[in-house]
Amino acid sequence: MLSGDNAVNNSGGFSFGATGRATVNPYGPLTLSALEDFERLVRAANFETSVDTNRDINSVDLRLPYHPRDRRYGGYLYFNDTIDVFERSTQQFADRILNTVGIHPTYALLPMTFLYADLSQGFDGGLGNSSTKVSSYPTTVSLGAATLLTPLLTVNATIGYTWLNYASGANADAIIGGIGLGYRYSELGRVYVQYLREYLDSINANFYGEDVIRAWAYQRLGRLVFSVQPEVHFRTYQGTIIASTTGATNRTDDIYAIIAGVSYNLKDQLQIALDYRFTDLSTDFRYMTSGVVIDPSYARHAVLLGFRAAL
Repeated sequence: MLSGDNAVNNSGGFSFGATGRATVNPYGPLTLSALEDFERLVRAANFETSVDTNRDINSVDLRLPYHPRDRRYGGYLYFNDTIDVFERSTQQFADRILNTVGIHPTYALLPMTFLYADLSQGFDGGLGNSSTKVSSYPTTVSLGAATLLTPLLTVNATIGYTWLNYASGANADAIIGGIGLGYRYSELGRVYVQYLREYLDSINANFYGEDVIRAWAYQRLGRLVFSVQPEVHFRTYQGTIIASTTGATNRTDDIYAIIAGVSYNLKDQLQIALDYRFTDLSTDFRYMTSGVVIDPSYARHAVLLGFRAAL
């Protein structure tokens, strides 16, 4: 850890993850697909905490797609389950479970233009006796379109509405949506620009809403692949667990980040990759711990070197 703080330098741990996929009857009109994903997320100690805040996150995604042959319509039913658990007993107040059921019909208006709708209902809440997470029942409805304007230019757009329905504390109902524009400038290169407005459940508040502006580009040169992804988040938390020094339970963050990477394909199934990630978070939120006023703003650099293998 590149820090002058002893708590940070003494931190670390073994992080790992695993993903499994399964599909039943993939070529039939009715298919069942399942995705299981587990991650042990190691977050190093910083000036706010003297210990690591490690988490175990398990997600299950089940889908029942219906795609009849020679028909313009289709869609799928889905169920998502996420269990988010902190390993330290002093941090288990934030343990939570998120469940979502929904339906996603689609319609091919033109050969390369697809319309879709999405209706989902969430059932979220705390997990375990130590959790203080407020229960919520978010309902979301949205409409969207994906089209190919030219052989090189793609557009994706969605608009909808969400009702967050928390059992206590801050609530919201608001417009959500986004738009993305992609351009393939060569056979081996592509850029994509996206704007999103979304509302998500939070571990340190009831929820947060944010505007996201993101760009992504990649270029392949032989066995080398270069990529870059700058992004900006303008985020507002509602119903924070800890009140600020002024007594407010709202928090506004500005997050600037960039991810840059290069990978080398050793062969079809094996790749070596180097990624650099920089995040700068500034916030107007201040809180007090043991008589000390804490400013949770930070700048973080992370470098990842590793292998990817397709088995």
